[in-house]
Amino acid sequence: MSRKSIPQQYIAVLLWNFFNIGRSQASARLLSEHRCKLRPLPELLLCLQTMADLVSMDALATSNDADQLFFQELSASDIEELLSPYECNPVRDQVVPDVDSFINEQRKKNTVKSTASHVQNAQRWLFDNKRETRLIEFIPPSHLNDFLAEMFISIRKTNGEDYEPSTLESLKNSLERHLKEKNYPHSLKDRMFDKCIKALNAKKVQLKKAGLGRLPNRSSHLDPEDEDKMFEAGVFGKATPKALQTTLFYFFGKMFGLRARDEARQLKVGDIELRRTLDGKKYIQFHERCTKTRDGSNTKNRRETLPKIYSNAENADR
Repeated sequence: MSRKSIPQQYIAVLLWNFFNIGRSQASARLLSEHRCKLRPLPELLLCLQTMADLVSMDALATSNDADQLFFQELSASDIEELLSPYECNPVRDQVVPDVDSFINEQRKKNTVKSTASHVQNAQRWLFDNKRETRLIEFIPPSHLNDFLAEMFISIRKTNGEDYEPSTLESLKNSLERHLKEKNYPHSLKDRMFDKCIKALNAKKVQLKKAGLGRLPNRSSHLDPEDEDKMFEAGVFGKATPKALQTTLFYFFGKMFGLRARDEARQLKVGDIELRRTLDGKKYIQFHERCTKTRDGSNTKNRRETLPKIYSNAENADR
């Protein structure tokens, strides 16, 4: 007998007998070997509730010929086939981590933070200027295209100043990321959003003409003469723990390409290895972990050579 040919009322009687195992010796004998293998009770109860919509359990349970009807129609092999979906399977029933939670844990915190901030700014602009209360992912593309075009042209900082061109580009990228995460049917790269992209590019040209876009927060580099002065002043060196820490932080960033504080905090024992060349010259070699531009998602995007810092043979203090 195939599973599809088993009438619903027979399944109902089988499950009723399982939960009332003492009703007959025949029920106990056929079901006892399955009882210890069945999965947690709620799944069986759910199945039982589903079948209760089709057949009256009370009527079957009180029927004098319920067991007789059941055992005449279903053999032991039929019971085996019927209960197999509810039996424990170590592979099928293993506990797996929540996929969405795992993905979110691997996202870059700064990217998540900036995306949320940009989306909040866009929502605030839409409400203040258009009295639009819908979330951007629920706005039709034709309307969203017009809204974003106007927003890129007119949005300002809270103090009334213009944003840097790179900030507007980041705003657009954050909105693109947000819409993608919300399964928006279209991308800002699609032709239907040409108007807002052209408005953004025109605004960046205007800001560039006005003198913005010069990266005012870009860090300035130290010349070799500046480094010498830092050593002479005791800021760099090994005379004090603070000077040694400052020296390592600076040269690790310069020679190993560490970006800001986050990658320095990620350093672990074994990432930096002390080695020697064939002629005996000492150097330290850096084994990179996760970085902003090489986060591991693309296995081909990696350093071709490991960065190294060689000892200063002329000046052992450096």
